[in-house]
Amino acid sequence: MGSPKHSVDLEKELTCSICADLLYRPLTLLDCLHTFCGACVKEWFGWQAAAAENAPTPPAPDSPVFTCPSCRAPVRDTRRNATVSTLLDMFLAANPDKVRSDSEKAGMDAKYKPGDVVLPRLNIPERTPEQLRLDEEERRLIDEVRAVSLQEAIAEAEHRA
Repeated sequence: MGSPKHSVDLEKELTCSICADLLYRPLTLLDCLHTFCGACVKEWFGWQAAAAENAPTPPAPDSPVFTCPSCRAPVRDTRRNATVSTLLDMFLAANPDKVRSDSEKAGMDAKYKPGDVVLPRLNIPERTPEQLRLDEEERRLIDEVRAVSLQEAIAEAEHRA
């Protein structure tokens, strides 16, 4: 492979930020394009699904349940990224000491295999008319506060000028 610095840079890019190890069966999130181990991200989304299902009030219909662990952008799906997989294979071929042990691989395979559903189906009850009304009231109040804040910022900027 190239110089040691380039190898370190590539290793950093091929590291899962959830487990802090080299990617294993990587999946890329849509639409932010961050990549994680399949098992790690499946566990992450399982945790998010459980939190949404056990919340005292169901999430608003327009609020994302599944978000990226790195940037918190909404996630609509995951995909295998052939480019990342190829780079990972090349890196591991050049650095065989970095390959995960068989027991580590077995542990990861027990959590995720290619083709597994990663974004679980949610069992969230419908929002009641009262919850919908409160959501609308909250949106209206936020819009009012935003407008007042903008007016104050404009007035302050004009005062400084």
